[in-house]
Amino acid sequence: MDLSLLISTIITSTAALVAIIGGFLVSRVITLSGEKNSIQKKIREIDKELNIKKEMLESAKQVVEEEDIDDFVQHYAEDILFNKKSLEDILEEEQSINLNRDVIESTIDRILEISQFIKDKIKSTDDNYVLPTDFNEFIRDNKIKIDEDRDRSWYELIYDIILRHIPQKQPGILNVDVLSSISDIGYFKPILSSQEYNANVRKVKQLEEDIKVLEALMNAEQDMLMGYGKISGLWGGLAVLIYACIVGIIIPSFLLPYPIGYYDDSAIRILLIALFISELVVLFSYLGFSMYRLTKKDDMIE
Repeated sequence: MDLSLLISTIITSTAALVAIIGGFLVSRVITLSGEKNSIQKKIREIDKELNIKKEMLESAKQVVEEEDIDDFVQHYAEDILFNKKSLEDILEEEQSINLNRDVIESTIDRILEISQFIKDKIKSTDDNYVLPTDFNEFIRDNKIKIDEDRDRSWYELIYDIILRHIPQKQPGILNVDVLSSISDIGYFKPILSSQEYNANVRKVKQLEEDIKVLEALMNAEQDMLMGYGKISGLWGGLAVLIYACIVGIIIPSFLLPYPIGYYDDSAIRILLIALFISELVVLFSYLGFSMYRLTKKDDMIE
């Protein structure tokens, strides 16, 4: 065979093989890129849903905590103010309080603060002033302004507790019978009904479970995303293509047009054929190895 024809055949064949393998690699890169974008989109969706769930959880926890605080105030305000119960006494006596120590301490401080405020207001009244059993009348008479409904419930509760413990020296209708009946007044209005409270507790638990599931999904998707940066075969394929281009296209191209009789034609022929065969060995070895790994992964999945 004429060496020029041989060189042209090698270059053409190599170009065709490079185009086939290159198309395979490009197709794989496009596929992997699409899958990666899909995973990234799913991660963003999970992250968005996770943030929403966390906000809902914080809101539900706050509602439950506020109800627990109000329940604590209702049950322990009198013991704190007049039975001198400390935080340690309360925690030792009641193990089921669903509040952390800092919240309880701040609540006790608030109880004492409100109590002192009411006592100061009572002391500032005229000697002839008869303390009313109606808290609304008391704040109206003394021009007391309370902004929040929650604070108002606490003020009313503590006012009634203090009123029950004031020595009975006032004239008029505020007699012992009236004072003793104050304890039966429904002075404290809870924020939530029992059913609403239990529903919020269940909501908190459900949201916590949902967040755990979403976090597990997020970790799984992130692990998959990290795996796309470690996919083997692509760089090997690129190296194979570069080698094929060098030995099958670039080197032979330097010999065109081939000067007959200028080189050792037999040696050049053997060199070109050897390079082309090495190129084929490398290309088909890469394809065979890639197919083996692919079928092996499929078998593992099955």
